[in-house]
Amino acid sequence: MFVPHVSVVLPFLLVSLVVAITPGVDMMFVLGQTLSRGGRAGRAALLGISAGLLVHATLATIGVSALIAADPRMLTVLTYAGAVYLVWIGIRTLRQSGDLDFTEAGSRTGSLFVRGFVTNVLNPKIILFFLTFLPQFVRPEAGPQWQQIAVFAVLFLIVGTPLLILITFAGDRAANLLRRNRRWARALPKVSGSIFLGLAASLLLR
Repeated sequence: MFVPHVSVVLPFLLVSLVVAITPGVDMMFVLGQTLSRGGRAGRAALLGISAGLLVHATLATIGVSALIAADPRMLTVLTYAGAVYLVWIGIRTLRQSGDLDFTEAGSRTGSLFVRGFVTNVLNPKIILFFLTFLPQFVRPEAGPQWQQIAVFAVLFLIVGTPLLILITFAGDRAANLLRRNRRWARALPKVSGSIFLGLAASLLLR
């Protein structure tokens, strides 16, 4: 079983932390769902995103990521697909009334899990991390490559998930405050939807 040396683990954890705290699609999706629908919805979105991370980790472990990296057109296709999906989410969010109905959100946790999953699978930031950053920490002399990638992928998941949990907790507290101020609550979908559309535009303009 591969056990990474501390001289490799520490830099990797630092890079993973920087990637995790950089605002992106996953963070905004979890925060937006938590603010608009409450903590249960945010946790469903978080679980979907974590499942998406496991997909990236599995693909990297079995070598599919290397195939994508060998053909830049594949990454371009995934980037455009992610941008289109963000536009779809942004438009749906803009059309929300802003009325916080947490009882209704409970019945939507399954769909939010799926949306979180798709959001992460198509997230260019995570794709680029597994394509460019993670392979830099793989050492041929350290053991089987697939074991190294698998261990680093799990470490990345361990770093990123607690941050999303904190965001869910903070968003849930903020949502409780929004329930007391209808003006803020009704403005939230406009803000969240605009952010999603802005993220989509930033992907297309790169």
